[in-house]
Amino acid sequence: MALISLGVALTSVSYNTWRNERTEYNCNVRAACFQLFRKLADFERAVFLAQYDRDTSRAVPALAGAM
Repeated sequence: MALISLGVALTSVSYNTWRNERTEYNCNVRAACFQLFRKLADFERAVFLAQYDRDTSRAVPALAGAM
């Protein structure tokens, strides 16, 4: 009985550690994706201003992230 309890305890700790590591990884990937989306939105705005509005004075700061 004691060996079964020990096995269950070790399995539980191992699974919990694995889940915590996986959750942290997913959180980091999610944060990186949101940062990427923000930079892409800035880039899209700069391209739109430069290409369609022909307003290069407002398009340049968006590329540098100064907005």
